[in-house]
Amino acid sequence: MKSKTLILLPMSALLASCACKDSVPETIPHHGRQPIGIQSRTYWNDTGITLHKGRTYQFQVSGTWKDWTYQATPAGPACPLINALMFPARPLLRYSPFHDIRANYFQPIGTIGREKGKALPTYAFIIRDGMNYNAPASGTLYVFANDAPWEMAYANNKGKLSLNVSEIP
Repeated sequence: MKSKTLILLPMSALLASCACKDSVPETIPHHGRQPIGIQSRTYWNDTGITLHKGRTYQFQVSGTWKDWTYQATPAGPACPLINALMFPARPLLRYSPFHDIRANYFQPIGTIGREKGKALPTYAFIIRDGMNYNAPASGTLYVFANDAPWEMAYANNKGKLSLNVSEIP
């Protein structure tokens, strides 16, 4: 009698395997226009904004976006139950509990610079509406939705958030 092995995959891995790699834009440059549309489907949103080490910036973010059918705001899923259901999958997120336990599923994450082939550079932070951020390094600001770290996980995302960044003198 042969035994059968059941392999369980996370839902995001199953959904991501259904999409074509070419359907997910890796980077969309914005060239410094404000407000900036942060696309949920883009793995790296290039804002075109250079942050400078030691300077403080204020972030204003608004709007909604979706992962598959789950609506989210800049604070994460619009429905607290969805965030609770996603909690076991949080170690799979690009900005996981290993970096900051407060990062919610589908919350916007900013990075200073990016490294090709790496899901998360050294300088990454959660973007919250109205927050002030003192840049620990200089470089281009990139933003993404906090989803699984492989590009195909972004194929089922829809919508965008609006982001304004201003330097505080």
